[in-house]
Amino acid sequence: MERQIRLGHVAMYARDRKRLQGFYESVLDMKLVISDDRAEVSRLAFDQDSTAHDLSVVSHPNQVLMTFVVDSLDQLKNLWSKIRERGIPTGEWRIGKQGVSFYFHDPEGNRIELLCAEDATTL
Repeated sequence: MERQIRLGHVAMYARDRKRLQGFYESVLDMKLVISDDRAEVSRLAFDQDSTAHDLSVVSHPNQVLMTFVVDSLDQLKNLWSKIRERGIPTGEWRIGKQGVSFYFHDPEGNRIELLCAEDATTL
């Protein structure tokens, strides 16, 4: 039985990225994992020993997204088919260091990423 889809990470917009980064560091004790001034993104994590991130603070509204994680490539493929069958456009499959993913938009225009951390050699 496949596990439920779970929230992976969120990218939220901030007019003042450094200020919002400081807020989450001081109030929720999040750790800064990456701060990239060129890309205008700060990535923060709850796990102090992690290099993965739970929250991205971004300076551009078009970078906002929610990532949901699935456990298997089969589950990811099934969701891709289900979304496409409903006439929802999807982006191309991406293979990156976090795994395999694709993007689409919900009815309100929010950008959604579905991600599987499994090895992509079976695609």
